[in-house]
Amino acid sequence: MISKVRAAMTGLVGSKSTKQSIKPDVCQQDKEPPKTEIPSPRVPCRPGFLSLTPEELQASEDHTSRIILSPKNPGELHWGTGYAEVVNAGKSLHNEDQACCEYITVEMRDGKSNDCLKEFPESGQSIIQKQESLDQVDDEIGFSYWGLFDGHAGCGCAMFAAKLLHFHICDQLRDLVSILRQSVATPAPLCLVHDTTENAAGTPKEKKTQPPLDTELRFHLEKQVFPESLVIGALENAFREMDKQIETERTTHKIDGGCCALVAVHLMGKIYVANAGDSRAIIIRQGKPIPMSQEFTPETERQRVQFLARVMATIGVTRGLGDHDLKVYNSNIYIKPFLSCAPGVRVYDLSEYDHDANDVMVMGTDGLWDVIKDEEVADIVQRVFASHDNDDQSNRYSLVAKELVLRTRGVLKENSWRLASGSQASVDDISVFVIPLAEGHRSL
Repeated sequence: MISKVRAAMTGLVGSKSTKQSIKPDVCQQDKEPPKTEIPSPRVPCRPGFLSLTPEELQASEDHTSRIILSPKNPGELHWGTGYAEVVNAGKSLHNEDQACCEYITVEMRDGKSNDCLKEFPESGQSIIQKQESLDQVDDEIGFSYWGLFDGHAGCGCAMFAAKLLHFHICDQLRDLVSILRQSVATPAPLCLVHDTTENAAGTPKEKKTQPPLDTELRFHLEKQVFPESLVIGALENAFREMDKQIETERTTHKIDGGCCALVAVHLMGKIYVANAGDSRAIIIRQGKPIPMSQEFTPETERQRVQFLARVMATIGVTRGLGDHDLKVYNSNIYIKPFLSCAPGVRVYDLSEYDHDANDVMVMGTDGLWDVIKDEEVADIVQRVFASHDNDDQSNRYSLVAKELVLRTRGVLKENSWRLASGSQASVDDISVFVIPLAEGHRSL
């Protein structure tokens, strides 16, 4: 796994981005790490799927023109996802947002299935039947992945997380492959195979001691854990492992600042949205917005941070990755103990609804949501679809993404960016994914 992570790091260099690979990434444990050194990230650096030339990359950093960027070949992203972005109006030197869109194949760790069912067979089903059921399970699963990373105090952390977080998610899911291949209606076993292999950060995993049998058996009889809960736990652990890697390698790879992270994972018919920070996601179904994430700011988490008023003068979010060197304003107190990397996770079951081509999920950094409401986003989405109903279908989601960025960026009037209403437009970096939900049904 660590060699795969290091290989991914090689993509952090270069002014000319490369096109996203059509083949899915495979999360597996390689025998030997590569001997080449991992280069430090360079800025400016934009998502590889934009395929920018050096000239286009330079123009994208112009804070006066604020050119809106989107993939050159609409529909080439997974599921035909639409994407658009624009640089800030001078808030920072570079665009500190990053984005990632991938499809990942997860292989079972060491080819071993979980053997917990041997210890706790269900009533009426023998241990042999249980094991035969597991033996018939495929040894891999796949998931679709979208990630937005809103950096602050530098680009390094967002760039690092955009390249690696999905590999940490993959690594956490490897222990769950056999469980997730079972029917989602069957309670999942509670213990997983523990080993001392390397995790995604390259550090040995500690071998956990098993509790006494009577305690474990009693807990098993009292509690039932379903696959959905295990996936949520895997996402939470992946965020923690990513944050640990940032802390460990921040000096070696010059990882400056921190970032908010908003991730969507489509796995076996369900969309899991994990958010740490002030980026947000909503689902628009039949023209109505459905919140899929919660902003984590001092205002939304008032109860947790009200006794830490000093934090308010230092950072505007209460959750995120990185910021390991950040101190409370005018003091030597590190803020990281009070800045959680744990994401809030919400789940949307695609199989519970019939979705058409106009049903989408919109993911955006706070540059979008600072100046627009959920209902306005839903209205823009429907208007764009209505006006391009007979156009090339592969382009419709890209058009929506660009329109959302255009509306919130506004126009430059007398040295100030203004919305159509005349009010202040967004001066922050803006990044938007528009994901067609109907495509999720086709992959069920």
